[in-house]
Amino acid sequence: MLGANYYWNNQWVYGGRALKLDDPRRLPLRALLASVHARYGRPLFLAETSIEGDGRAAWLREVAGEVRAAVLAGVPMEGICWYPVVSHPGWTNGRACLNGLFEMPPRHGVRPVHAPLVAELRRQQSVFRALSEGEAPG
Repeated sequence: MLGANYYWNNQWVYGGRALKLDDPRRLPLRALLASVHARYGRPLFLAETSIEGDGRAAWLREVAGEVRAAVLAGVPMEGICWYPVVSHPGWTNGRACLNGLFEMPPRHGVRPVHAPLVAELRRQQSVFRALSEGEAPG
């Protein structure tokens, strides 16, 4: 099995900046996954994906839809991992990176969950469960 990472800024023009999410030059994730599978002939696992801020649930919905499309096109996908599970300080500057399932900083010793992401994660689990059981994807 091969792991692949996919973030909002993973597509760019050589020597330039990351392509914006609405840039028509971006390839669909399903095409990228199919290309990796065609090259290596191994099942794939989306090992890391996330985005910062309030767009987390929408990002998961989009990525999961693309993974489903890849599966329906014959790409063997073993799973999706949201990374990180816990929002964290930036690696180089300590800024709050709000990209996890659990927020920062803790409140009264507890990290609150990012409710929209939890709801979308549960929805996607249900959709993928139905797909694995041979039901029509939702």
